[in-house]
Amino acid sequence: MKGYQEASAVDLKMHHHMKNLLVIAGICLVGVHGFAQGLTLSRGHETKTFKENTIFEMVLSNEYPYSGGQLCEYQEVVGSVVSARTDSLFMQLYSLVDHRNHDDARVTQLLLNQSPIGTYPVSVDRIVRLESYKSMKNKKAHRNLAIAGGLLMFTGAATALNAILMKGQSNKRTLLLSGGLQFGLGIGFAVASRPNRYYLHHRPDPWVISPR
Repeated sequence: MKGYQEASAVDLKMHHHMKNLLVIAGICLVGVHGFAQGLTLSRGHETKTFKENTIFEMVLSNEYPYSGGQLCEYQEVVGSVVSARTDSLFMQLYSLVDHRNHDDARVTQLLLNQSPIGTYPVSVDRIVRLESYKSMKNKKAHRNLAIAGGLLMFTGAATALNAILMKGQSNKRTLLLSGGLQFGLGIGFAVASRPNRYYLHHRPDPWVISPR
């Protein structure tokens, strides 16, 4: 039994290793570096146009139809669009993260995290949703703002709770006010850090990619 488990673990590691090599090889072989271009989404009478060099974070999945629960297997890619068609995109990637379930456990693998190399093909049918950022620096600023918002909400709630549990009344009002202000500011940071999300699938009124 022990030998079987060890063999299974080795097979799993080899499978992930080979998959990683195939992904990286695919990125390198798809084509040479291209110039980033813009992207236009449409939905009914609405249109949304993103400028060149816009950074996109996309969630990709083969799970369809999507019931609205948590995706079991999906990828997160971050990069800029080099070429756009109605059925596919070619992206210059900054990062690629693979998420999947294995033996009732969530397995997350960082397959690429460096300066963009090559181009990576993305089927439009796999794009669940996308978010846009002006640059990688802007994306990092959004992330830092979200972290700051979460910390402020936590410290605000803790301060208010301590004030409620205090026996004395001298500083209770001040602590409650301070906790409330921290919590409110944290909510503001969290809302400000949340980018607009555009769903291409799994919604009654999905957005559609329009070639430029």
